[in-house]
Amino acid sequence: MQLPRKLKDMKRILKEELLDADQGSPHEVASALRSLRWVNRMFGGNSMHTRLLRHAAAGASARPLHLLEVASGRADALQTAIKRLCWQQRVRITLLDRSALHLPPSSAWSADLPEPELIAADALHIPLPADSVDIVGSCLFLHHLRDSEARVFLAEALRVARIAVVVNDLERHRLHYLLSRIASLVDPSRLSRHDGPVSVRRAYTTLELDRMLRACGYRFQVHRGFLFRLGLVVWKHHGPLAV
Repeated sequence: MQLPRKLKDMKRILKEELLDADQGSPHEVASALRSLRWVNRMFGGNSMHTRLLRHAAAGASARPLHLLEVASGRADALQTAIKRLCWQQRVRITLLDRSALHLPPSSAWSADLPEPELIAADALHIPLPADSVDIVGSCLFLHHLRDSEARVFLAEALRVARIAVVVNDLERHRLHYLLSRIASLVDPSRLSRHDGPVSVRRAYTTLELDRMLRACGYRFQVHRGFLFRLGLVVWKHHGPLAV
Protein backbone atom coordinates (compact mmCIF):
# COMPACT_ATOMS: atom_id res chain seq x y z
CA MET A 1 0.00 0.00 0.00
CA GLN A 2 1.58 3.27 -1.15
CA LEU A 3 0.89 6.36 0.94
CA PRO A 4 1.69 10.00 0.22
CA ARG A 5 5.28 10.84 1.16
CA LYS A 6 4.25 13.70 3.40
CA LEU A 7 0.90 12.80 4.87
CA LYS A 8 0.96 15.79 7.17
CA ASP A 9 1.14 18.08 4.11
CA MET A 10 -1.20 16.07 1.90
CA LYS A 11 -2.15 18.28 -1.02
CA ARG A 12 -5.44 18.20 -2.84
CA ILE A 13 -5.20 16.02 -5.97
CA LEU A 14 -7.98 16.08 -8.57
CA LYS A 15 -7.79 12.53 -9.87
CA GLU A 16 -10.96 11.39 -11.64
CA GLU A 17 -13.35 9.05 -9.84
CA LEU A 18 -14.70 6.11 -11.79
CA LEU A 19 -18.31 6.69 -10.77
CA ASP A 20 -18.09 10.25 -12.08
CA ALA A 21 -16.75 9.01 -15.39
CA ASP A 22 -19.49 6.37 -15.74
CA GLN A 23 -16.80 3.71 -15.97
CA GLY A 24 -18.95 0.84 -14.85
CA SER A 25 -21.87 -1.33 -15.80
CA PRO A 26 -25.33 -0.71 -14.29
CA HIS A 27 -24.57 -3.56 -11.86
CA GLU A 28 -21.27 -1.94 -10.82
CA VAL A 29 -22.91 1.47 -10.41
CA ALA A 30 -25.58 -0.07 -8.17
CA SER A 31 -22.85 -1.78 -6.13
CA ALA A 32 -20.96 1.51 -5.72
CA LEU A 33 -24.11 3.30 -4.58
CA ARG A 34 -24.73 0.55 -2.01
CA SER A 35 -21.20 1.08 -0.71
CA LEU A 36 -21.89 4.79 -0.35
CA ARG A 37 -25.02 3.99 1.62
CA TRP A 38 -22.96 1.80 3.97
CA VAL A 39 -20.29 4.49 4.40
CA ASN A 40 -22.89 7.13 5.25
CA ARG A 41 -24.64 4.84 7.72
CA MET A 42 -21.51 3.62 9.51
CA PHE A 43 -19.25 6.66 9.42
CA GLY A 44 -21.36 9.66 10.26
CA GLY A 45 -22.86 10.72 6.95
CA ASN A 46 -26.47 10.12 7.96
CA SER A 47 -25.99 11.81 11.31
CA MET A 48 -24.35 14.83 9.70
CA HIS A 49 -27.16 15.20 7.15
CA THR A 50 -29.74 15.07 9.93
CA ARG A 51 -27.82 17.64 11.96
CA LEU A 52 -27.43 20.05 9.03
CA LEU A 53 -31.07 19.88 7.94
CA ARG A 54 -32.32 20.37 11.49
CA HIS A 55 -30.12 23.42 11.88
CA ALA A 56 -31.01 24.93 8.51
CA ALA A 57 -34.76 24.49 9.06
CA ALA A 58 -34.82 25.68 12.67
CA GLY A 59 -36.39 29.02 11.80
CA ALA A 60 -38.61 27.82 8.97
CA SER A 61 -42.36 28.25 9.04
CA ALA A 62 -44.72 25.36 9.68
CA ARG A 63 -45.54 24.96 5.99
CA PRO A 64 -44.17 21.92 4.16
CA LEU A 65 -40.47 22.28 3.37
CA HIS A 66 -39.31 21.80 -0.20
CA LEU A 67 -35.95 20.01 -0.15
CA LEU A 68 -33.74 19.74 -3.23
CA GLU A 69 -30.91 17.21 -3.03
CA VAL A 70 -28.33 17.66 -5.79
CA ALA A 71 -25.96 14.95 -7.04
CA SER A 72 -28.36 12.85 -5.03
CA GLY A 73 -27.63 9.32 -6.14
CA ARG A 74 -30.07 7.19 -4.16
CA ALA A 75 -30.34 9.96 -1.52
CA ASP A 76 -29.97 7.47 1.33
CA ALA A 77 -28.66 10.06 3.81
CA LEU A 78 -31.58 12.34 2.99
CA GLN A 79 -34.11 9.55 3.43
CA THR A 80 -32.65 8.67 6.82
CA ALA A 81 -32.54 12.30 7.93
CA ILE A 82 -36.18 12.94 7.04
CA LYS A 83 -37.25 9.92 9.08
CA ARG A 84 -35.10 10.86 12.06
CA LEU A 85 -36.53 14.38 12.00
CA CYS A 86 -40.08 13.02 11.63
CA TRP A 87 -40.62 15.20 8.58
CA GLN A 88 -42.49 12.60 6.53
CA GLN A 89 -45.65 14.71 6.47
CA ARG A 90 -44.00 18.11 6.06
CA VAL A 91 -41.65 17.80 3.11
CA ARG A 92 -41.70 17.96 -0.65
CA ILE A 93 -38.63 16.30 -2.17
CA THR A 94 -36.81 16.91 -5.44
CA LEU A 95 -33.75 14.89 -6.39
CA LEU A 96 -31.28 16.01 -9.04
CA ASP A 97 -28.41 14.00 -10.49
CA ARG A 98 -26.49 14.38 -13.73
CA SER A 99 -27.07 10.68 -14.43
CA ALA A 100 -30.58 9.27 -14.54
CA LEU A 101 -28.99 5.89 -13.76
CA HIS A 102 -27.96 7.21 -10.33
CA LEU A 103 -31.43 8.43 -9.36
CA PRO A 104 -33.42 6.04 -7.14
CA PRO A 105 -35.83 3.55 -8.66
CA SER A 106 -38.97 2.92 -6.65
CA SER A 107 -37.32 -0.10 -5.03
CA ALA A 108 -34.62 2.17 -3.55
CA TRP A 109 -37.05 4.72 -2.13
CA SER A 110 -38.73 4.37 1.25
CA ALA A 111 -42.47 3.83 1.08
CA ASP A 112 -42.76 5.95 4.25
CA LEU A 113 -41.66 9.10 2.41
CA PRO A 114 -43.36 11.29 -0.19
CA GLU A 115 -42.50 10.28 -3.73
CA PRO A 116 -39.71 12.53 -5.02
CA GLU A 117 -39.60 14.51 -8.22
CA LEU A 118 -36.59 13.29 -10.23
CA ILE A 119 -34.47 15.56 -12.42
CA ALA A 120 -31.50 14.48 -14.54
CA ALA A 121 -29.40 17.64 -14.78
CA ASP A 122 -26.10 19.33 -13.91
CA ALA A 123 -25.85 20.70 -10.36
CA LEU A 124 -23.90 23.67 -11.73
CA HIS A 125 -26.90 24.63 -13.85
CA ILE A 126 -29.98 23.77 -11.79
CA PRO A 127 -33.06 24.00 -14.05
CA LEU A 128 -35.28 25.59 -11.41
CA PRO A 129 -36.34 29.22 -10.81
CA ALA A 130 -34.79 31.42 -8.15
CA ASP A 131 -36.15 30.91 -4.61
CA SER A 132 -38.09 27.84 -5.72
CA VAL A 133 -37.05 25.46 -2.91
CA ASP A 134 -36.40 25.96 0.79
CA ILE A 135 -33.15 24.06 1.30
CA VAL A 136 -30.63 22.74 -1.22
CA GLY A 137 -28.59 19.82 0.10
CA SER A 138 -25.69 17.73 -1.09
CA CYS A 139 -23.89 14.70 0.29
CA LEU A 140 -20.38 13.72 -0.80
CA PHE A 141 -20.53 16.04 -3.78
CA LEU A 142 -18.46 19.16 -3.09
CA HIS A 143 -15.14 17.32 -3.17
CA HIS A 144 -15.83 16.36 -6.80
CA LEU A 145 -15.56 20.02 -7.79
CA ARG A 146 -12.61 22.23 -8.54
CA ASP A 147 -12.41 25.47 -6.58
CA SER A 148 -13.96 27.47 -9.42
CA GLU A 149 -16.73 24.88 -9.86
CA ALA A 150 -17.45 24.84 -6.12
CA ARG A 151 -18.00 28.60 -6.23
CA VAL A 152 -20.36 28.23 -9.18
CA PHE A 153 -22.28 25.46 -7.42
CA LEU A 154 -22.71 27.42 -4.19
CA ALA A 155 -23.89 30.49 -6.08
CA GLU A 156 -26.34 28.41 -8.12
CA ALA A 157 -27.63 26.54 -5.06
CA LEU A 158 -28.14 29.81 -3.17
CA ARG A 159 -30.00 31.23 -6.16
CA VAL A 160 -32.50 28.36 -6.00
CA ALA A 161 -32.78 28.20 -2.19
CA ARG A 162 -35.00 30.38 -0.03
CA ILE A 163 -33.34 29.51 3.30
CA ALA A 164 -29.97 27.79 3.03
CA VAL A 165 -27.63 25.35 1.34
CA VAL A 166 -26.31 22.40 3.34
CA VAL A 167 -23.12 20.60 2.36
CA ASN A 168 -22.27 17.19 3.83
CA ASP A 169 -18.80 16.07 2.82
CA LEU A 170 -15.38 14.78 3.83
CA GLU A 171 -12.39 16.58 5.27
CA ARG A 172 -8.99 15.80 3.77
CA HIS A 173 -6.69 14.37 6.42
CA ARG A 174 -3.79 11.93 6.45
CA LEU A 175 -5.51 9.52 8.84
CA HIS A 176 -8.72 9.60 6.81
CA TYR A 177 -6.73 8.72 3.71
CA LEU A 178 -5.09 5.78 5.46
CA LEU A 179 -8.48 4.50 6.66
CA SER A 180 -9.89 4.80 3.15
CA ARG A 181 -7.03 2.71 1.77
CA ILE A 182 -7.66 0.04 4.40
CA ALA A 183 -11.40 0.06 3.65
CA SER A 184 -10.68 -0.31 -0.07
CA LEU A 185 -9.16 -3.73 0.65
CA VAL A 186 -12.55 -5.13 1.68
CA ASP A 187 -15.04 -2.99 -0.25
CA PRO A 188 -17.12 -5.26 -2.54
CA SER A 189 -17.48 -2.51 -5.17
CA ARG A 190 -14.74 -2.18 -7.77
CA LEU A 191 -15.65 1.45 -8.33
CA SER A 192 -15.66 2.29 -4.63
CA ARG A 193 -12.33 0.57 -4.03
CA HIS A 194 -10.83 3.10 -6.42
CA ASP A 195 -13.02 6.09 -5.59
CA GLY A 196 -12.80 5.99 -1.79
CA PRO A 197 -9.13 7.00 -1.42
CA VAL A 198 -9.45 9.34 -4.41
CA SER A 199 -12.37 11.11 -2.68
CA VAL A 200 -10.26 11.83 0.38
CA ARG A 201 -7.44 13.24 -1.76
CA ARG A 202 -9.97 15.44 -3.59
CA ALA A 203 -11.66 16.68 -0.40
CA TYR A 204 -11.24 20.19 0.96
CA THR A 205 -9.93 21.03 4.40
CA THR A 206 -11.92 23.19 6.79
CA LEU A 207 -9.42 26.01 6.30
CA GLU A 208 -9.76 25.89 2.51
CA LEU A 209 -13.54 26.06 2.66
CA ASP A 210 -13.44 28.81 5.28
CA ARG A 211 -11.26 30.93 3.00
CA MET A 212 -13.47 30.25 -0.03
CA LEU A 213 -16.72 31.10 1.73
CA ARG A 214 -15.31 34.24 3.36
CA ALA A 215 -13.95 35.39 -0.01
CA CYS A 216 -17.45 34.97 -1.48
CA GLY A 217 -18.99 36.95 1.39
CA TYR A 218 -21.32 34.15 2.44
CA ARG A 219 -22.77 33.73 5.91
CA PHE A 220 -22.06 30.18 6.99
CA GLN A 221 -21.56 27.75 9.83
CA VAL A 222 -19.14 24.85 9.93
CA HIS A 223 -20.07 21.52 11.52
CA ARG A 224 -17.46 18.85 12.11
CA GLY A 225 -18.44 15.27 12.83
CA PHE A 226 -17.28 11.73 13.40
CA LEU A 227 -14.33 10.44 11.36
CA PHE A 228 -13.52 13.65 9.49
CA ARG A 229 -17.05 14.36 8.36
CA LEU A 230 -17.42 18.02 7.44
CA GLY A 231 -20.67 19.94 7.17
CA LEU A 232 -21.64 23.44 6.13
CA VAL A 233 -24.80 25.48 6.40
CA VAL A 234 -24.59 28.44 4.03
CA TRP A 235 -27.39 30.95 4.64
CA LYS A 236 -29.28 32.78 1.92
CA HIS A 237 -30.03 35.96 3.84
CA HIS A 238 -29.49 35.42 7.55
CA GLY A 239 -27.57 33.49 10.14
CA PRO A 240 -24.25 34.14 11.87
CA LEU A 241 -21.19 35.03 9.81
CA ALA A 242 -18.47 32.43 9.63
CA VAL A 243 -19.15 30.54 12.85
